[in-house]
Amino acid sequence: MRLFIFSLDDDAMDWFIDLPANKDKRKIKTQENENDKDLIKGLTQIIKDMQLNQVQLIKSMEVNHA
Repeated sequence: MRLFIFSLDDDAMDWFIDLPANKDKRKIKTQENENDKDLIKGLTQIIKDMQLNQVQLIKSMEVNHA
C-alpha cells in the first residue's frame, strides 16, 4: 500500500494529495501542499524512469544471451 501513491499521475495525484489526512486536523497550507505535489511527482517520475531502465536492461540481456 505504501507504493500505491507512486502509481498515481496528474489529476489522480492531485486528488490524492488534496484528501484530508484526518477529519479533525487542519488542511495543509496551500504552498506546502504545492511543494509536496512537486516532490511526489518528481519521485514518481524517478521511479518510472528506473522501471523503464530495468526493462531495457532485461531486454538487452535477453538479446545478448540469445
